[in-house]
Amino acid sequence: MKKLSLILFAGIFSVASCVDARDTGMWAVGGLVSYHQPTGSLNGWYAGDLKFGVNVSYVISPRLTTEIEYHYSKLGRSNLPGRTFTYREGRQVPSPDADSEMTWNSVSSNWLWFFRENAETMSDRKWSPYLGLGLGFYNYSHKVRGLIYPSQGRIPNELSGSSTGNVRVVLVYNGSPDLDAQTMTEEQRSNIGQVVNGEVLLWGLPPTEDTRTAWTIPISAGVEGSMGASYGIDFRVRYNLIFGEINPLTAWGLNKAFPMGTLDAGVSFKYYFD
Repeated sequence: MKKLSLILFAGIFSVASCVDARDTGMWAVGGLVSYHQPTGSLNGWYAGDLKFGVNVSYVISPRLTTEIEYHYSKLGRSNLPGRTFTYREGRQVPSPDADSEMTWNSVSSNWLWFFRENAETMSDRKWSPYLGLGLGFYNYSHKVRGLIYPSQGRIPNELSGSSTGNVRVVLVYNGSPDLDAQTMTEEQRSNIGQVVNGEVLLWGLPPTEDTRTAWTIPISAGVEGSMGASYGIDFRVRYNLIFGEINPLTAWGLNKAFPMGTLDAGVSFKYYFD
């Protein structure tokens, strides 16, 4: 994504013409980078990460600009690793290989209303604050893997608290790459839950991947400045209200996320042309 954006910008700049940024009737293309922070119930699942994108905008008037944006981000810093579920007699059991991630692809159309028709000049740069409102959609993929099935008959005492000691956990389920439940022997089945040679076989939950598309309403505020004749820089804070959901993992204390929200803070570099 980064290399593609650099190639795109280089090609556009090579055919640049001398125009004034943000004049009525101008077009602009740009690239953006921001910090993507989950909010609300989604914040219980993930920490923030970087978000990248490209945009195309058109200056309808000195006060009004419309734009279309594409964004990509991946939330990989999951709060699932290290969490435990409650087993018999209140014993807390971890899933050593538990993890999850979310991949986001989004497209939105935004309208930006600038506060001043003639922006003030500061060190040869024109700055103008604005408010934005848009409509778009998120396509997101949520993957969960590595969970021990909480209700199985026997889990050894070595798996307690926040560690598994020196015991290697092998998860058994249909299609498991370690031990497929459909092909396991009777001896292996009888060893479920017993530590043998530093290894324990346990029933596991199969990995899941939930892919959905949801509408989003982005609400933003920012300030855009002109850098010379054709270049602009845009600092923006944006809240994305996403009408999608993540199913709960109740045993691990992770609640259902609906609706979802994210807060972005970032910068966009733009090139204006007629």
